[in-house]
Amino acid sequence: MPGYSPRDEPNWRATLKKIMLRLTMIGAVYITLVCLLPEFLVVKWNVTVFTLVAHITVDALGGGNDGLHGASTVLSDDSSV
Repeated sequence: MPGYSPRDEPNWRATLKKIMLRLTMIGAVYITLVCLLPEFLVVKWNVTVFTLVAHITVDALGGGNDGLHGASTVLSDDSSV
């Protein structure tokens, strides 16, 4: 069964280098956005880092959430929820 090998291309090293550069660039941009997102939330909506961590933790652990309400209802002081 014949297959395709990138080494059959005359310029396979340049192709591999281009693919690796794109993957690295996408990863670097993603990590940068993930790291800067909390800072933007703090500046724009005055959200504290503790609030972000608490919401993420409650969402990740389930926190008694039955799927009908978001994390903000789980963390609210309103006892009627």
